[in-house]
Amino acid sequence: MHGEDRYLKFLKLLQFPDAEKERPYLVRACVRFGVTEEILGRCCEEHLPKYFHMELSGVRALLRLYVREWIGYEHLWEEPCIKIYYNVPGTNTGMYWLRDSLREAGLHAEVCTPDLVVMVVLYGIIGLEEKLAVSNGCRHCGVNLMRGLLSEKQMVPRPDIRWSYGLLCNEAPKQDVMLEDDEPETMHILVHKPTKSGCQREYLRRQIEHGLVQVRERYPMGENDALYKKLKMKRFMLAMRREQILRFLNRTAKFVIGNEEVGLIETLLLASFRTDMDEIAKLLADLLREMQDRVSAEKACRSVKYRYAVYYTPVCNPQYAKIMEDYGIGLLNHTAFASTAVAIQGKDVLEDMAIECTGMLIGKDLMEEAEKICEIIQKNRLDGLVLGMFPFDRWMGALQNLLQKIVEERTGKHVLMYETDFWNQEVFTGDRMESVVETLVLSREAGK
Repeated sequence: MHGEDRYLKFLKLLQFPDAEKERPYLVRACVRFGVTEEILGRCCEEHLPKYFHMELSGVRALLRLYVREWIGYEHLWEEPCIKIYYNVPGTNTGMYWLRDSLREAGLHAEVCTPDLVVMVVLYGIIGLEEKLAVSNGCRHCGVNLMRGLLSEKQMVPRPDIRWSYGLLCNEAPKQDVMLEDDEPETMHILVHKPTKSGCQREYLRRQIEHGLVQVRERYPMGENDALYKKLKMKRFMLAMRREQILRFLNRTAKFVIGNEEVGLIETLLLASFRTDMDEIAKLLADLLREMQDRVSAEKACRSVKYRYAVYYTPVCNPQYAKIMEDYGIGLLNHTAFASTAVAIQGKDVLEDMAIECTGMLIGKDLMEEAEKICEIIQKNRLDGLVLGMFPFDRWMGALQNLLQKIVEERTGKHVLMYETDFWNQEVFTGDRMESVVETLVLSREAGK
């Protein structure tokens, strides 16, 4: 509609209580990231209603959490604070602890995962169609490309501390080493897994300790174990809320929320937000109650015909999740983040941070991961597993093929391998995926 304020419309659709106050920052963020008013209008009218269960206020709150974090990067340009950026996967408990320890010393500090949040908001929530440029046809992890882009074009303020994790692949640390030349004032800390299995915990512990030593050389920072334990309990409650939602979806076999929302919930265990973990856990608790009320009132919800585990729903491509949902396939058990609802472990903070780094299946070796995936499928009586979203990765591309073989042999369940790029969706073809999924469903219904 002519004259309509699309910025306010977007904020009010996501139920921002302070929409007028946040509008100037949203405008700045949109200009900086190339989101036009037309794109924002299409997001409100088409993208969000199509891909998200917007009838649930809890879903709007979930989307608002990510958008608020993205808009919040504009505030960082104005706030004199110590900015800590880290890549995922890593220990977000440890990163929150680093932030809060600096705050205890009287310093204003913030911890962020801007590369991940920007990808989720721009491509998953807003539905930006312009994709990341991939030079010479060489495919790389999109979130790593985004991290380089954010620094190169200064789309977010340069960090004071860049803590780089290499728990999943070696591309993230390489990306951050390249960033050192562009960020001479930034403290760069590198933590990565050893090449040998069996000594990961102690190896990571020493690297984390070395990183904290570097921070303490520049900033006053204590060693408050009680503060860490408090944060760990908050993360425990957040992980428990996530597990309660997954159990409810598995039990009811209804798309009360969809595959894309489940992916956003999973991502809460990776990313860091300026919103307190207590508030995020409450958001999930409120969403679960709303889901329970909807089922109790027998509100119309599409049934889940087939319940599949998935490595991780591609949160930057809602079309992927929606096609699965339209054919009745629920991606309700994410294997990458299994075994995360744990209280503090280890004899001290450093050891617990190392354990958290390797606690998720994405931090374990192939055989441990395969064994746990088989256990998840059998325990939850799932119909199969979806893989195939990381063929571009030198490590994960090979491992997912081995996982397929092991899981099918041990469980007798089907593994759907749909090869696409988790982050860079220029290689995604919706028609091809729809054909693959339709064939799968028809074969299952025919009893083949």
